[in-house]
Amino acid sequence: MSQLTEVIAHRREAAVERSNGLMGDRRIGPGWAPWALWPLVALVVGAAGAFVPLPTLLVLGGIAVLALAFLAPRTNAALTVIAVLFARPIAQLFPAVPMLRVVDGLVLLCVLTMPLRRIATRKPLRTFPGQWWFVAFLVIGILSGLIVQVPASIFLSGAFVVGRGALLAWAFAQLDWTERELATAAKVGTGIILFTLATSLVDLAMPAAWNAVLASDLNAVESRSFLPSLIGPFSHPLDLGQFMALSAVAITAWRLTVRKTLFT
Repeated sequence: MSQLTEVIAHRREAAVERSNGLMGDRRIGPGWAPWALWPLVALVVGAAGAFVPLPTLLVLGGIAVLALAFLAPRTNAALTVIAVLFARPIAQLFPAVPMLRVVDGLVLLCVLTMPLRRIATRKPLRTFPGQWWFVAFLVIGILSGLIVQVPASIFLSGAFVVGRGALLAWAFAQLDWTERELATAAKVGTGIILFTLATSLVDLAMPAAWNAVLASDLNAVESRSFLPSLIGPFSHPLDLGQFMALSAVAITAWRLTVRKTLFT
């Protein structure tokens, strides 16, 4: 009985010491420091914005983009896909916007940050089906450019343009997707498909006015018999054709692997 009493007393003393230690840490710890630094950060940023507004804006934008890439990678992936899809029509509507450079930057951001997040969590990097065939294709292309002495700037930029789709697929493969996130992605994809169909109907109703605004090459928009050559929300008929073909593949995959519904 005396031993049991001693054990209970010892545990009480240890609990009191731990409680005092935690309270002491709260009193003297650096938990106040981040909150106290916010006014100083605001003062520095405000002063920098007043004297050098453009560099300050670029730095803040870069920090925001990196935070989005690391903290919300799936949102970043969705924004990147939408930017890739509609880069050409946006560039057609707003020529001053360097949309192709923005797309390249978003792709590089995904390729750099998504594998780093996986490595930081001590998980092995993944591959996607057919990845090594894409790698072989790129290696052969680079070797052929070296053999015929193509300038490095040309064949390297060409390799990036050709291979950025595979790079983006490899980056997305490093993310873990839950069923809820996949369902959300499917809903967003469905919305984009419906939007494309709706704009295609508008294009069918008023092709001349639509092509005058969005078409990047009027010579490429040629009717076939009584059927007009549609571009939908894109700037070239090939873009619309590729998107609708990929949409058919996505819907078929959904029907085979998830479930069949009235709309799929």
